Amino acid sequence: MFEKTLVRLRGDLDEESFLRGGERVGPYLSCLAGCRLEREMRDWCLRTARTLSERTAHAGREPR
Repeated sequence: MFEKTLVRLRGDLDEESFLRGGERVGPYLSCLAGCRLEREMRDWCLRTARTLSERTAHAGREPR
């Protein structure tokens, strides 16, 4: 979702060119933050699922 918005906001410019001289850079920067938050949440979810899966697989095998 955010990626398409970033492309639409910067038009034909690459990111560095847009950030240097494009108009309305604020919404673009906000969208970049949204992308970062989305990736961080995805990574956290994947790590959490992996951790819980591993704990379930090892339940009863190791002393607590």
